[in-house]
Amino acid sequence: MRKLILLLLLFSVLFVSCTPAEPQKMDGYTICDRMVISTDTKLPDVILAEIETELGVISLELYGDKAPMAVENFTTLAKNGYYDGVTFHRIVDDMMIQGGDPTGTGMGGDSIWGLPFAVEYTPDMALYSGALAMANNAGKNTSHFFIVDTKTAYNDDYFDQAEKQMGKPIEKEVREKYKKQPGLWWLEGQYTVFGQVTAGMEIVHQICSAPLAEGTVDSPASPVVIRTVRILTEISEENS
Repeated sequence: MRKLILLLLLFSVLFVSCTPAEPQKMDGYTICDRMVISTDTKLPDVILAEIETELGVISLELYGDKAPMAVENFTTLAKNGYYDGVTFHRIVDDMMIQGGDPTGTGMGGDSIWGLPFAVEYTPDMALYSGALAMANNAGKNTSHFFIVDTKTAYNDDYFDQAEKQMGKPIEKEVREKYKKQPGLWWLEGQYTVFGQVTAGMEIVHQICSAPLAEGTVDSPASPVVIRTVRILTEISEENS
């Protein structure tokens, strides 16, 4: 349970609100308070992709119908070679691996719009093991992404204890969702899930369980390099 409290602190976020009068229509997207909140781009419902690392290939499905901004951003950055040579700079054992920052520090990165973009939450998507999601800062997404890697299962006894530790109830829908299979239930609704690993989870496991740099809690001693990200599904230029 102490691990839960630590993880809640590590991943706490703030949310940015926007009134209906504020959005501004741009060329192909809409912004509000200097954040992209929607895109006009029409994408295929499912897009196949691969992350080639120095340890092997991680195969992905990306869901353009569920998270169009995240998928447009990820696929465009990938096709432009943005992720080539970038590392998985952050790992938390039995939780996730994070990459997408060209500086490798966790402080860099940008979206294709030059502005952060909003969280896209879809209730039927979940942060189950193998989920591909955007990593955000105060609810704002740029280029960072993470892949969930957890084997921890939950039951009602666990959730009852978690409620006591947190001092507030856990929604019934969240309990039921994350009793089905392992996942990051405490992050539900705070991050955009935009894809799923279909092959190569053994590579994710290897990265996630690697030794940490001395004196750190989430920095790998030898960060694994992403050689390239390939988008295998053709995306029409007139729709991108």
